[in-house]
Amino acid sequence: MKHRKPVQSVVVVTLLVVVVLFGIVPIVTRDGKDLEPFGYKRGDSYGVVVLGSEPEAIAAAIAAARTGVKVLLASAEPDTGSYLTDCLINAVPHQTGMVGGKPLTLTGPVFSDLFGTSDSTYTASDWMNESRRLLSLEPDLLALFDTTVTGVRTARGRVESLELYTPEGKRTVHADVFIDATEDGVLLEQLDAVHTVGSGDIGSSELFEPVAFGFRMQGISWEDIKTIAKVKELSAQFADTLFLYPRTIDSVKLVSPSLIRQEEDTLLVNGLQIGFVDPGSREAVAAAYQTALREAMHLAAYLQTELVPFAKSDWDAGAARLYIPEFRHYKGRETLTVADILENRDRKDKVAVLSDPVSASRFVRGDDPAILCDPAVYAVPIGAIVPVAWDNVLMPGRNASYASLASTSAATPSARTVVGEGAGLAAAWCVIDGTDPGLVPALPDERLAEFRAFLTRAGQVIPDFSEPLLLADGSPFADAWMADDIRTLVTYGVLKGGKKNNFHLDEGCSGQVLAILAKNALLRLAPAWYGLDLDNRLNQVAKAEPVTAESAAQILLALAGIEADREGASAQLFAWLGKDAAWSASPQLLAEWPAQGTVRNGALYHLVAAVCQKLAASDVAH
Repeated sequence: MKHRKPVQSVVVVTLLVVVVLFGIVPIVTRDGKDLEPFGYKRGDSYGVVVLGSEPEAIAAAIAAARTGVKVLLASAEPDTGSYLTDCLINAVPHQTGMVGGKPLTLTGPVFSDLFGTSDSTYTASDWMNESRRLLSLEPDLLALFDTTVTGVRTARGRVESLELYTPEGKRTVHADVFIDATEDGVLLEQLDAVHTVGSGDIGSSELFEPVAFGFRMQGISWEDIKTIAKVKELSAQFADTLFLYPRTIDSVKLVSPSLIRQEEDTLLVNGLQIGFVDPGSREAVAAAYQTALREAMHLAAYLQTELVPFAKSDWDAGAARLYIPEFRHYKGRETLTVADILENRDRKDKVAVLSDPVSASRFVRGDDPAILCDPAVYAVPIGAIVPVAWDNVLMPGRNASYASLASTSAATPSARTVVGEGAGLAAAWCVIDGTDPGLVPALPDERLAEFRAFLTRAGQVIPDFSEPLLLADGSPFADAWMADDIRTLVTYGVLKGGKKNNFHLDEGCSGQVLAILAKNALLRLAPAWYGLDLDNRLNQVAKAEPVTAESAAQILLALAGIEADREGASAQLFAWLGKDAAWSASPQLLAEWPAQGTVRNGALYHLVAAVCQKLAASDVAH
C-alpha cells in the first residue's frame, strides 16, 4: 500500500502532460483555424491552386508540380475531358516558329507528354487516359474533380483562399498563387475582374469568332483515306469536293477541314464553323448548335455521295457542344496586341512563345480564313495573363488579356496549352522566390533573366529572338513611312497580309477595291459616321478602273460625306485633313501622289487611316 501513492502521482502527472500537449496547446495555438466557416483541413495550404480541367489547366498543374511546389488542381468537371472531348477536338498540333531562319518547335515537355512529340492527333480515350496518368505521377499534385468554387477570400489585391465544395465536403484552401484556367473564368468572375466582350476593344462587341462543330462518321475505309492523303490528284479531288460543298445557310463556313482517324473504322471530321453567333446568349448558342448539327448531317451525306471512301459510311455522332473560341477578354497588366504579333515582338517577361496566324474571319462570310498576318514567332508576356488589380492570379486560356483579334492566334487549343505550361512554371517561380506574378513585369533585367532561366531549365521554349517583319522587297516593315497606318488597319481587321504578310504596297487597286477598304475602315474606326447612304455615295465615284490621285481623293471625300470639287479633289482632301493643323502631307506621301497614273497602295492605306481617324475624333457625326 505504501508504494501505490508514487505510482498514482506518476499517472496523474502523465495525464496532465497529455491534456496540456494534446488539448490545451492546440486550442491556444490554432490561430482561429477552427473558425473557418467551411471547415479548414490540415494540409489545405498549397503553393499553387489551379482551377479547371482544360488542357491549359492540366499543363499548368503538372508543370508547377514538377518543380517540387505543392499544387492543387480543382475542377467542377467529373474528369479531364473539358472542351477537347466535349467538342471532339482530337488534334492539337505543336507550335512551330521560325527563329534565325530555322524552324523551331515551341512546345515544352508537358505539352509533348500530353499530346505526343510528333503526331498531335489522338482519340478521346487516349487523352483521358494519358492526362489522368500524368496527373497521378506527380507526388506534389492533388487533383479534385466534381469540385466547385463557392467563395473567395481576398485582401489588399490578393486572393488568400478559396472555399470549395468537394465530393468529400466543404473545405477552404490557401495558396500563394491561383491560376484560373477555366473556360468561363470561374475565379475571375467572382473577383469581378474588368473585361471586354467579343470585339468590344475595336468597337464591335456583338461580333465573335465563329463557333466550331465536329462530328464522327463510321464505316470508313481508312486505307482509301490514306490513299487520298498520299496521292496528289486524289487529295486535290478531296479539296475540290469540299470547296464545292453547297451550304444550307450562308453563315456556315468550312475552314481548313481535316479528317482524323479514331477507333477502328471511325473518322472525325473537323472544320465546320458557324459565324455570327453570340456566345453570351443561350438561345443563340442553342440555335447555332442545331444549325451545326443539321449542316454536319448534310455534309456527311454529301461526302457519302461524292467521295468513294465514304460510300458505305454512316453518321456516328456529333459533338456534345459547340467549341466557343472566345467570349470575354479580361484586362491584364498589359495586353497582347495584333501589332505585337504582326511584328514578331519579344518580351523580357515572357512565359511562352507562339506562332499561329491572326484571323479576321468574324467579319466575313464564306470560307476565307481572312489571315491578317502570320508571325514568325512572338512572345506572350506574363503581364497579359495577370488580371488588373489581382497580384497573385494568373489567367491562361481564352480569358487572357489578348486583343480580340490577337486571341485568334494566342488562344487556340495549342496556344492555350503552351501558355498554360508557362503559367504553371511562372507560378512555381513566384512561390519559390516569394514574388507575386503581378510584380514580375517591373522586376529589373537581372531578375527577369533569372525568371526566364527558371522556365528554360524546366523545358519551356522561350528563346530570345529578333525577327523583324520584312516587306516583300526585303526592307524592314518598321522603316516603312506608312507603317503606323498599316498597324492600325491590321489591328482593326481591315487589311489582310495573308500567310506571307504581303500588303502589296507597291501595287495599285481599282476604285471599287479602295471603296470597300475605306468603307470597312470607317465601320471599324468611326462607326458613328457609317450611314445608310454611304454605299450610294461611294458607288457614284468608285469605278472599276485603277485609281489615280484625283479619283482616290474623290472616293475618300465621299467617305467623309464631302462633295468633291470638279477639279482639284486632291488639294481639297489635303486641305480638309490638315484643317486645325491636325495633319500634314509628308514628303513621302507627296512623292507617291503622282499628278498622273495609278496611285500605289501604301499611300492609299495612309489616307484611308487618316480620314477615318479624323472622323473618329470629330464630336458630331453627320
